[in-house]
Amino acid sequence: MADSTSSAASTPSSSSSPSFPFSQPHQIITVKLDRSNFLLWHAQFLPFLQGYDLEGYVDGSNPCPPQKLNNGSPNPAHSTWRKQDKILLGWLMSSLTDYVLSTVVRYSTSADVWADLNRSFASKSEVHLLHMKKELQNIKKGSRSMQDYITHAKMLADSLAASDCEVTDCELQHSILSATFGDPKYIVFTSTSCKCHTSK
Repeated sequence: MADSTSSAASTPSSSSSPSFPFSQPHQIITVKLDRSNFLLWHAQFLPFLQGYDLEGYVDGSNPCPPQKLNNGSPNPAHSTWRKQDKILLGWLMSSLTDYVLSTVVRYSTSADVWADLNRSFASKSEVHLLHMKKELQNIKKGSRSMQDYITHAKMLADSLAASDCEVTDCELQHSILSATFGDPKYIVFTSTSCKCHTSK
């Protein structure tokens, strides 16, 4: 009995191998990256990485340990890191559309894929972000029903918020009211969260 206890204590913990509560990324990441939705995709994938302490694999703050220890023996941390990175690489690849996947398929680490995606799409997304801001500021009801008009305005605000560009309830309501009533000189809106006044 004592021997089995001693043997169990000397056996490496199974925690040295990657272990996750799910096996398919689509359980968490529902948006596949294409050429026009980087901000939404990034807004889903980054919190996922942060929540499972995986961000260091893609941003370089958790680099691959050396292959061998100082005494020349294999470093088990290296093998564990590589396995984890391959799993993360697979998750990244599976969250891309075919076109985007074809542009990064040559890479062998999650950090390389992450860096390439940011280089390729981040700047374009900034332009798209500015476009959405302008569209919300100048939104017009046109021939849309009031419900469709408000839904579209909220969709723009939610997309901006998902990209770390928060639109307050006050700003959203002001945009909706301004467009609805034809750019009034003075609008007062009172809600549980704010009171807005536009000057004459």
